[in-house]
Amino acid sequence: MTSYYAFDVLDVDGTSTTDLPYLECREALANLSLEHPRIKVLPHWLNVDGPTMLESRRSIIWKV
Repeated sequence: MTSYYAFDVLDVDGTSTTDLPYLECREALANLSLEHPRIKVLPHWLNVDGPTMLESRRSIIWKV
């Protein structure tokens, strides 16, 4: 079964979110309440180095 991994939101109810700071975009994404077995909203962290973040994403995506 194919899944969609959401990590960003570009527009909410006709309002662009592309100029919002990262955390506000993540909050807007979380507020969408995407509840579907095939839609996964990836967690986010701050102050994590690139290699650690990449490995965490890989482990989340490949476990499904």
